Amino acid sequence: MSVIEQALEKARRAARTENPPAAPREEARPAAMAAPVEPADPVKAASRAETAPLAETPRPAPPEQDAAVPLRRPEDARAASEKIVPYLGEEYRLLKEKLLALRRGESAMNMFMVTSPVRNEGKTHVTCNLALSLAHEFDHTVLLVDADMRAPSCHRVLGIPRPAGISDCLLDGKNFWEVLVHTGIGRLSFLSAGRPVPYTAELFSSNLMSELLHEIKTRYADRLIIIDTPPFLPFAETRLLGRLVDGVLLVARENVTLKSHLVSAVKALEGSNLLGLVYNDAVNCGADKEIFNLGYTY
Repeated sequence: MSVIEQALEKARRAARTENPPAAPREEARPAAMAAPVEPADPVKAASRAETAPLAETPRPAPPEQDAAVPLRRPEDARAASEKIVPYLGEEYRLLKEKLLALRRGESAMNMFMVTSPVRNEGKTHVTCNLALSLAHEFDHTVLLVDADMRAPSCHRVLGIPRPAGISDCLLDGKNFWEVLVHTGIGRLSFLSAGRPVPYTAELFSSNLMSELLHEIKTRYADRLIIIDTPPFLPFAETRLLGRLVDGVLLVARENVTLKSHLVSAVKALEGSNLLGLVYNDAVNCGADKEIFNLGYTY
């Protein structure tokens, strides 16, 4: 090899040493072959949308049934009685026994209304305490109904806010069991008068009211319904109710009820089943006189 060839060979080796040849690249191997993507076909997409199963829309739960207030254990009933019975007095027990005896005689009689000739004679007090006393019996449930839309006050006696009630059922189509209040006192439920309305008499004379009372009366065979109503003489709706219920209790208050008012109320109740008189707030009543007299005649 000549000197020139040696020099060229030396230069080639030096060049290879400074710039070594790059290693051959390895192509990245996919872990899995992706499925080929087909171009979107609007006809097929619409077909798939039509044939795809629809998600089921959950149906609304059925309305809560008007379940009777659960029967309390005996010790719970005694505890509730200790809070309430002292305020009732023996007179309400006597009144309750008279009413229950009447019901045993005619089992279909389960709806009773309490009224008075005029205001301030204690009809609401009598209504609520009678319902409370009955609610501690174990053979039936009790529904207290406040039908005095002009001046409802049963909710105040029970110590609860004024809830939806009768007027909401009649005007808004609510089921009455949706607005019942389960008081937790014995087996007592409460249906309030509802929101105020300006045409009470027309509402009470409607077929809707008759149907509502019929449904309340017939829904449970073991239920007693006690209804507080407006005073009898001033308002027409009370006379209408008197012909729809099974019996009427008339409240008179000592030193308040006038003889003329009592006579007028008894005469106006012709056509209704007047059960008797509750002589309220009596201080001069002897022990031999009955507070409640089913054979009352004036």
